[in-house]
Amino acid sequence: MTDGFHAERCLAVTLEWWTPTLPCLLAGTFLLFILKQWMAPLHDSLSETARVRFDNEVTKMKKIPAFSPILSVRDPGVRQGLKTIFRSVGAVLLLSVAVSGGHDAQAQEMTITDSSFKCLNDMVKVRHFYVDNLLGNRKATIAVAEKGTGTYPPGSVVQLVPGEVMVKHPEGFNSATRDWEFFELDVSKEGTRIRKRGFAEVVNRFGGNCFACHVKAKPEFDMVCEIDHGCDPIPITRRMLAALQKTDPRCAAPAALTEDDQHALKELDEVMKTMRAPAAPK
Repeated sequence: MTDGFHAERCLAVTLEWWTPTLPCLLAGTFLLFILKQWMAPLHDSLSETARVRFDNEVTKMKKIPAFSPILSVRDPGVRQGLKTIFRSVGAVLLLSVAVSGGHDAQAQEMTITDSSFKCLNDMVKVRHFYVDNLLGNRKATIAVAEKGTGTYPPGSVVQLVPGEVMVKHPEGFNSATRDWEFFELDVSKEGTRIRKRGFAEVVNRFGGNCFACHVKAKPEFDMVCEIDHGCDPIPITRRMLAALQKTDPRCAAPAALTEDDQHALKELDEVMKTMRAPAAPK
């Protein structure tokens, strides 16, 4: 009788413990399994930066004690099951934010390569310079260029000569340059090769710092330089620029050079020699 009594008592205690515990453990384990299956492809779809950030946040979350209602549960099995559910839901919320934020960031990023640039004749000429938009919003770019004032939309390309160009990134990309990135290009019949690129540090092949010149433009001109925009003057005339623009080797049918264009290019060559020459010692 005694052994039977103890066995029945032991069984009763076991059932008493498992009755509330088992459903919570099973629910937490099942939820964790389902979420892992669902979260894995989403996690893999994140950019490297977003994925590392998410993993770090999950690690931090595991170290945070569960909130008081869970801690107040006396049964350790139930408490563990609730913790699993709580942390799984937290991971889902974190991943949802990471995915949406990551996708937004990726949508805002611009991939700029050699093939992003083309013959000047394939762009739109406004006054003495050319514009385009790498994100397809060409009309908005043209509107600002023609107006002469205002903020250029993301994706805007502003180019004066074949070998130099500036591209507008989405807002917040680089506040110092008002989101403009400067490029020095090598151009040939084969296409374009990016020689240098950057923000405040790019120096062109003639020793001029792109940012140092453009930053002097008045705010209403969004760092685009023209004669009356506040930028330092350059020793190149409009006549020279017009002739140089006709020499873009990437164009399938380059414009014919007039006799005046040829004289202007010779004058430009002399100016370039002067600019490349080392400064005389004082």
